[in-house]
Amino acid sequence: MKLAILNSTAPGTAALLSPFFDALADFAEVELTVLEQVPFSRYRQAPLDATRPSHAPRCYRLEPLPTRFYNRRHACAQVLSGHFRSLLVEANPDVIYILGEPGYLSTYQVVRFARRRLGKAKICLFAAQNVYQQFPPPFPSVERWVLARVDHAFPIGQDHADVLRRKGYRGATTHLPLGVDTAIFTPERHGAPTRGIDLPRPVVGYVGEFLPTRDVPSLIEAVALCRRPVGLLLVGDGCTRPEVECLSRKHGLADRVKFAGRIAHAQIPDYMNYMDMLVLPSKAIQNRCFGIFRIANAEQFGRVLVEAMACGKPVIGSSCGEIPNVIGNAGKVYPEGDTGALAAAIEGLCADQGLRTRLGRAGLARARARYDWRVIAAQLLSTMRGLLDPAPSMRQRRKGSLRRARDIAATGALTPWRTGSLPQ
Repeated sequence: MKLAILNSTAPGTAALLSPFFDALADFAEVELTVLEQVPFSRYRQAPLDATRPSHAPRCYRLEPLPTRFYNRRHACAQVLSGHFRSLLVEANPDVIYILGEPGYLSTYQVVRFARRRLGKAKICLFAAQNVYQQFPPPFPSVERWVLARVDHAFPIGQDHADVLRRKGYRGATTHLPLGVDTAIFTPERHGAPTRGIDLPRPVVGYVGEFLPTRDVPSLIEAVALCRRPVGLLLVGDGCTRPEVECLSRKHGLADRVKFAGRIAHAQIPDYMNYMDMLVLPSKAIQNRCFGIFRIANAEQFGRVLVEAMACGKPVIGSSCGEIPNVIGNAGKVYPEGDTGALAAAIEGLCADQGLRTRLGRAGLARARARYDWRVIAAQLLSTMRGLLDPAPSMRQRRKGSLRRARDIAATGALTPWRTGSLPQ
């Protein structure tokens, strides 16, 4: 199978997604080409391989895709240079998987070209939009045009699939979450970066950007409400950090709060293993795009949650967006914006070592079974094989039906059974 992946959903994520690409390329049947968007002005300055972890095997082709209006917040208006056409023709893919939303101009460019010049190629689409909203012209027309020409969509969760349907998509979907590299994020990971940190136990942790969508001030307030002194380790940086620092001083938490700043992704497991629990205090907001219109934003997934689970840590998250579905039985969920409920959740875990251990083990099992990139790669390829050759899938379903019939005949009752292995 010749697979071409065009990554336009989150500029600059070639290194973060490399475990996923490596997992796909590990399948002998796959010939993988990854096209990663880069700013038009810089794409010749440094090879993309320089951004990948040094341990990552180079078993697939990684090519830069020069892009105009390259910006995470304005991704819908990014425009690819004509270079993508020659790269796709050279790759001659059986399947094109676009990591971008249907309303993106870059998605429209790729689908339009593929339908004209790569007629045999199946087109698959990643979907991370979990809040329905109407964009100003020309984006609704772009969405409708693209969704009418996609062969298969891979929404992260049910809310994302519902948005696709409301936008007019009528094709097949397969839920496919984001993942974690469980070879790097492990409970055994301990390293030098945290040796100089001295915080009272238990330690509550946060990892991520300091942005309006991440309600870190509420985490400070919740720690201040806790009756027992706990440590707080904050990893990341961003525009709301001055407010958070001021708030921690106001509540007299300066000696119990450590601001680690922005660190390399490869070092995050060390910091997570220093923590006793991780909190993701997300909230829904509206962002301005181009200063003209607003885009509703609710937590689309929460990757740090599955990373913490893979480190065997219990997690606490708000009820915002996809967070409750990601956490499952691995932690606690509190109502978005309820500082008192967040404080109670933190205190409950701090007071019960046994509960922390049980939730940590449940999260570790959940991360390895559902969110390991290798598991996700296998699920993706299983669906793509069915797109390219439906006959084997039909035979497999017939075999499954016969097996179920034998089970019923032998036991007189239905046995637990389902087609496929995708997480529900």
